[in-house]
Amino acid sequence: VSYCVQNRLVKHYKRLLLPALNSGNKLIHEIPKFTELTQIAQNVERLLEKINDRQEIENLLQESKDDPDMLKEVQEERINLDDEIADIKSSIIDSLIVEKDVVNNNGALLEVTPGIGGIEAALFAMDIFEMYQKFCHRLGFEFDVVECDVGENNALVKASVVISSGDGYAYSLFRHEAGIHRVQRVPKTEKAGRVHTSTASVAVFPRSAEELPPLQKKDLKITYGKASGAGGQHVNSTLSSAVVCHIPSGIIVKVEDTRYQKTNLERALNKLTHIIHTKAIKENQEKVNSARRKQTGSTERSDKIRTYNFHHSRITDHRIGFSVNGMDEFLKGGVVFENLLRKLEEHHADKERTAVMNA
Repeated sequence: VSYCVQNRLVKHYKRLLLPALNSGNKLIHEIPKFTELTQIAQNVERLLEKINDRQEIENLLQESKDDPDMLKEVQEERINLDDEIADIKSSIIDSLIVEKDVVNNNGALLEVTPGIGGIEAALFAMDIFEMYQKFCHRLGFEFDVVECDVGENNALVKASVVISSGDGYAYSLFRHEAGIHRVQRVPKTEKAGRVHTSTASVAVFPRSAEELPPLQKKDLKITYGKASGAGGQHVNSTLSSAVVCHIPSGIIVKVEDTRYQKTNLERALNKLTHIIHTKAIKENQEKVNSARRKQTGSTERSDKIRTYNFHHSRITDHRIGFSVNGMDEFLKGGVVFENLLRKLEEHHADKERTAVMNA
């Protein structure tokens, strides 16, 4: 374990320290990482000291064979040492498996899109999206909708949202939702009562903990118009809606949520900022390791992480071979859904610990 830890520490220090020294501004942001690595190094030193003490205890056991009282005392000391060594090893391993994306994030960027299955896939995608919304509301997570394109019959075309818990916990949970979700049920539009199989795709990315840089004014075209829909004479007769176009990308955002032009403009700029930065994050991950294809697969029915069987009210997560009943509670973002997320997080942590131990 100590050999593995020392090798990792050397690599981490080289990776973090050298670039930071070349950039004075970046160095201050790396201090928490250095502090964490220093604590790991101190634990490694403690571990080596305890291992040496353990060897001395073994020598004392050999020398105390003829002295029952001394033998009993040394054996008790060995048990205490073994417990201390186990605790230190566990602490080191837990520190090493803490992933950068999980710690250095300000929430999760989550997208839900329909897969195969036509209108039924779009309806199921909306069920998934609303499940996440209800779950976040129950736990007190922020659920900031960036984009939500809804078609007829409340069918989801595409939705993206920023989920924040303030401590990085939201991403550590929701990252396990990335992939293909398959549903087996009789659609509302099915008159013959046949079960259909459809899919929805979920992609999840860490949202950077660093403050998002503002968009450049030269890249924006801002116009105002009259809001549509309900709201009274004031809303429909004044230029209260704000339309912001990002010229380089061609992305256009329109907000007419309130009767106040300034408020709508601020919301439009915030929404556009999230969309642009989310787009940049996804493009970067696509270049590095094809993150989107790994998360969403091919959207085929057979390429799934979870199956929702409505007839038996059963949800099966294929990654851990775990099934649970209670579809209504699950889709309400209730305890059934939360328990599955925690099981997935525990499974992921166990895999990481095993990988560290075998490194």
